[in-house]
Amino acid sequence: MSTSAHRFPVGEFECFVIQDKEQKLPVSFLLSDGPKDELERVARQHNINPDSIDFSINILVVKIGSHVILVDTGQADESLPDKLKAIGVDAAAIDRIIVTHGHGDHVNGIVDSAGNFTYPNAR
Repeated sequence: MSTSAHRFPVGEFECFVIQDKEQKLPVSFLLSDGPKDELERVARQHNINPDSIDFSINILVVKIGSHVILVDTGQADESLPDKLKAIGVDAAAIDRIIVTHGHGDHVNGIVDSAGNFTYPNAR
């Protein structure tokens, strides 16, 4: 499994951004409140295919002292724990989760397909 991760320090924090998912979506899905014909016109005006906009879900991991913090939990496809292992973080080592908002691509990874907490030691 390839892992797209970027490590960067912020003071005493060791931070990682992990690409959880990458896909192509129509502009009308990403901006569902806008008039579809107008969205498509503007996309084409900027040489963007309105039916295939690059979209990725990125997850932030922060290590500080003995704490490992996960910001959002990604999709429910259960691939994030493997991507965490690739950067040396076991799911059981996550002790805090911060959820930025309640969209599925930010919260669905809290439990696995059997309904068990993916990060059993997290608060």
